[in-house]
Amino acid sequence: MANVVKNVLKAIKGSASIGFSLLLLLLFCSTPACNKYTDPKGPDLSDKLTNPYCNDPRAVNYNHGFPGKPNDSVCIYPIDSFIGSWTWHDSVYTTEFEFLRTEQYEISFTALEDTLFSHIKMSGWCAQEFYLTADKFQRAFVDTLLEGGIGQLGCTPTDTVSGFLNKNTGMAETLQFQLSVTTAEGTLLHLGTATKLN
Repeated sequence: MANVVKNVLKAIKGSASIGFSLLLLLLFCSTPACNKYTDPKGPDLSDKLTNPYCNDPRAVNYNHGFPGKPNDSVCIYPIDSFIGSWTWHDSVYTTEFEFLRTEQYEISFTALEDTLFSHIKMSGWCAQEFYLTADKFQRAFVDTLLEGGIGQLGCTPTDTVSGFLNKNTGMAETLQFQLSVTTAEGTLLHLGTATKLN
């Protein structure tokens, strides 16, 4: 091989760039062809992936625990954080955060029949029931039922309620309320914590 390269270089003598190009061509032609890399077959682990995981995209814990075996009986839906009875310790403030009073209510949340597992009904604050929509982040928003407005009718026909509540992740079985009630006299803020009874 070395003699061939010598002879080619002698024949080209004056032209270094052509000689270099030919040298590279010879080197490429003389190297063996490369094969495409294939991964070696590893051990079959399918029998070891036995942990169940939720495969329902509507659930809070969708794909948590993947890989494993899909089992929707382990799914946790947005409404699951709220369903049940709660004691709500309500603190009422003006919009300037001037404290007015505290109140305590026993409220309950029930699921509404739907395929999204996100709609709930709150009762116990007053004679009026309130409808909320829960999301995957353990927050429930008061539904807007008023045409052209925000929120829904409150405890009296002239009140409107808006706002949200969320599951307190720092403390087990507690909810944080942030509701706004607009009356003929003005707006009041209802801020408080609810503790689960059952």
